[in-house]
Amino acid sequence: MRRIGESRDFTQQIDYHLADGRAPEFDKEQAGRVALARFLIDKIIVFQGSPRVRIIELGCGAGDVSGPYSNDHEVTGYDVTFMSEEVCARRWPNMKYQRVPVETISPEACDILVMTEFLEHVHDPVEIVHNWLPLAKWSVIGHPLDEPDPPFEPGHIWSYTRDDWRHWFQIGGHQWLEEFRFPMGGWDAMILGHSRRAQ
Repeated sequence: MRRIGESRDFTQQIDYHLADGRAPEFDKEQAGRVALARFLIDKIIVFQGSPRVRIIELGCGAGDVSGPYSNDHEVTGYDVTFMSEEVCARRWPNMKYQRVPVETISPEACDILVMTEFLEHVHDPVEIVHNWLPLAKWSVIGHPLDEPDPPFEPGHIWSYTRDDWRHWFQIGGHQWLEEFRFPMGGWDAMILGHSRRAQ
């Protein structure tokens, strides 16, 4: 992994996102990526065979990926912006939303952990994965690959390779099951896939 963009410490990075304040509805702007993430969650739910699962999404934004599941499952989303909280409350009233930096809370156990378009934004992604992923039975993880410096999105402070993406699962004691790579917008390559905790 490679540090890119402006040099910011943890507080500065949180302040950047608070000042930016947006909560784009990516199921409209990046429909293919969001649909693929939901497809992977659907597969996990079917495979698990439980009528109700617990889903946690870190950096949930407008709740595009996990929000639709909140009618039938227990869904908790974490993000830092006021707009994200407002949008999730409007779109997904059954979703539990916590407006707090992920780094400041105790990790929780869940059936499915979602981290899409999140790890490139946080100050210490390795620590987050190390602390959260072992508590999840399954995960869905995705982000851009090989971003330039400066990045296309000013909020991104890390560039990852495909090997970095696979390493997340090793850090968290998971086995990755599928990966999908595709271009999107200004990015030549995005990666998205899912994993299961090693037995």
